[in-house]
Amino acid sequence: MTQHYLIQKTPFMDVEFLERVKIVPTFHAIVMRHPLVFSKFFASHGLNDPVDYLLIWLDSWAHTLRLLSTGNVEMYAVVTYESLVRYHDSISNELTAMIQGSSMSNSRTPKFDNYRHRRLDLHEGNNPSKYLEPNKATIRLWKKCLQKVICNSLLQEINQHIFPQIGYYLEDNIEPHAIQIKENFGRVLFS
Repeated sequence: MTQHYLIQKTPFMDVEFLERVKIVPTFHAIVMRHPLVFSKFFASHGLNDPVDYLLIWLDSWAHTLRLLSTGNVEMYAVVTYESLVRYHDSISNELTAMIQGSSMSNSRTPKFDNYRHRRLDLHEGNNPSKYLEPNKATIRLWKKCLQKVICNSLLQEINQHIFPQIGYYLEDNIEPHAIQIKENFGRVLFS
């Protein structure tokens, strides 16, 4: 791709707002993350109860998927962070093909050559699968969830009914461990 693209990273599910205020054709790549991966963002806002994490994750994705199904967002793709890490090349190729095949590639996209912006670097020396290993905070949060009856029950329900639809699998082991993605989910989930 030789065109320049504006890339934004936001923890908020403000896709509809971004779609409404766009001034050029916009492609939204929406990245889903496993609900028990510890977020400094949530912790800094006083959310330390793992039940809250699961409920916020469920509500956010129910809202976002409902919004996408209305047709109000023209060009989008939903992918899991974990599959993006594990199957980087195939998902990058798929997203590139989607962007190049969209009406964006034929539009006049403004250039941002002189604009100072934060780079999103790939740290090539690192093993990408290390990003799928839970950190200490995630393990602590996950174990806290397993000890709370309501959280454990909710995680079991999500594991049984929702995770299989998006590629996550914990099998019978819901103890903290590296997030696994089924190979046939190494692709864009929805577009």
